Amino acid sequence: MTAPANGRLIVALMTAVSAGSPLTYALFMPALIPAAAGMNVPVSTIQLTVATYLVTLAVLQPVYGPVSDRLGRRGPLLFGLALFALGSLAVGLATSIPVMIAGRVLQAVGMCAGIVLPRAVVRDRFGPERSPSILSFMGSVTGIAPATGPVIGGLLVEYFDWRAGLFVLAAYGALMFVGTWTSVPESHVPSGGPRLSILAAYRHLLRMPLFMGLALGSGLFFGSFFAIVTEAPFVMTGLLGLSPSQFGLAFAAMPLTYITTSFTVALLSRRVAPTRLIHIGGALGLFACAWVLWHALFSTLSLPLFLSWLMLVAVANGFLFSMSIAVAVGVDPRMIGTASGLLGTIHAAMSALGSVMAGVLHDGTVMATVWLIVLPMPLAPLLSWWATRPRPT
Repeated sequence: MTAPANGRLIVALMTAVSAGSPLTYALFMPALIPAAAGMNVPVSTIQLTVATYLVTLAVLQPVYGPVSDRLGRRGPLLFGLALFALGSLAVGLATSIPVMIAGRVLQAVGMCAGIVLPRAVVRDRFGPERSPSILSFMGSVTGIAPATGPVIGGLLVEYFDWRAGLFVLAAYGALMFVGTWTSVPESHVPSGGPRLSILAAYRHLLRMPLFMGLALGSGLFFGSFFAIVTEAPFVMTGLLGLSPSQFGLAFAAMPLTYITTSFTVALLSRRVAPTRLIHIGGALGLFACAWVLWHALFSTLSLPLFLSWLMLVAVANGFLFSMSIAVAVGVDPRMIGTASGLLGTIHAAMSALGSVMAGVLHDGTVMATVWLIVLPMPLAPLLSWWATRPRPT
């Protein structure tokens, strides 16, 4: 049985569930080398378990959406959280690589629900008017996880061992399961009318300009953001000479800027249309490209200048990303879950592409970061404009 619906409690729980994915990734990063030593395997083998998690996360997100559109949100979300808790416990107790990989797969299968379904729950419960500001708020809070996860993970490794973070994640998943079980009622009642098949539902979304434009536009911003995160440590430590601790402090400017911007956008969206905020984000992205290219050609690289690049990208992302999700998820009320799952897959694919591009463009100079900003980011405003322009009915 669930308690009477409480809007603020539901938002808090769905935000915490959404934070599980970046927290899982970030918390385990400081444990990579100690885990390899503890398991007596190369670091590359432990990295394989991380890749397994990420690939599973990308491939299975589309499954939860259509299932939740047919069966409701609550059951699949509880199932996913239970799998995530069990998978985290299995990785923490693993004494062999096959068991660890199996645990990582369980983690990812479960966390797919934690990515896809909170957005659908919020859209179901709060509708098109309130959900954009709530989703932006969720994004700002979720952004804390990648900023603090490595710090928490490092402390757990230092004071306990590499398995401690996995046990914390298992407890986190169990706590989210209990919270959802007791406090989150079913938000979606499947209609009794004719239903599209899963493939037909995806074909329908892929043919919608509004959905595809916003999904690809936000995906380009997300992929660029992810690629810059991959390349930034080289620039800040290799070219600018920062120590690892100095890098951690300086790089925090990017996630903190994103968090602050997302929170501001959440407040603005109560009075400003989401599409207008999306266009503001696109314009800021164009400005960031011009700023970066000009200073890359005519200025000497310095830490303040490089941080200005990262912070401009974060501000543009804070405007465009969460608002694009809020609009794209609701393009067809019959398939909110399906849209959320497809969005997650597109964003995961873009982040993978961004990582590949970071490796391809890396040339030992700052120009790799420049191209990772000025090549993909101008396309996002064009796609967003194309997606949201008026069309004849």
